[in-house]
Amino acid sequence: MRGGAIILSGLLLTAGCGQAEVATVADAPAPAESPVSGTRRAEPAEVYPVPAGTACAIRGGWSTDGDPAGLNVRAGPSATAQSVGVLPPPAYSPEFDRLMAVTFDVVETRDGWFRIANAYRADDNAGEPSTLPSGWISGRHVGFALQTDVAFAAPDPGSAVVAAAWMDSDGALRLFEYRHPTECRGEWVRLKVTGHDRVEREAWARGVCNGQETTCDGARGDDLAPDELETH
Repeated sequence: MRGGAIILSGLLLTAGCGQAEVATVADAPAPAESPVSGTRRAEPAEVYPVPAGTACAIRGGWSTDGDPAGLNVRAGPSATAQSVGVLPPPAYSPEFDRLMAVTFDVVETRDGWFRIANAYRADDNAGEPSTLPSGWISGRHVGFALQTDVAFAAPDPGSAVVAAAWMDSDGALRLFEYRHPTECRGEWVRLKVTGHDRVEREAWARGVCNGQETTCDGARGDDLAPDELETH
């Protein structure tokens, strides 16, 4: 995205997993009568994968929980499920000379919870097996950066635009704010966004970036041409 990535405290690593279930579609309405052609074929209902535990294909995430006691990882997608361990809070990394959060792969989402695996600290040795727990954490504690100019009403770039980047009156490019992811469908993630009108809404976006210290070259969302950007 132009102007660098904006980071929502937390990260998501690439992961693919089980198959997503498809929503059951109600029977199509009875054919309507047309005065011109007699019987008209009903339009097919629109369907797309709807999770009951949805596979994710997003570029990873990180923990945004700064509690010194760490973030509980649960055995199931519930605050009452047994804790299987904790993720430590962000810690100073000599390599990056800054606080770095624990990062992880995101395997699936369910009911606002994210199942994670392969969690590691910034200074862990590359290629070494993870010593941190795998399990479920609330989406409130999952962060990432977005490389996109647009968020949509559905995980479909043809759906209505909910929020979009804009130009300030001084010519600076501004990206909508975002937080609290609740679900992913393939490369898309549902989250709360706030545009130039300062009203928070739910929307879908793609272009998830898993780099806490970079702009994540290669993560692609939905770009707007300069003449498509509104000025506010």
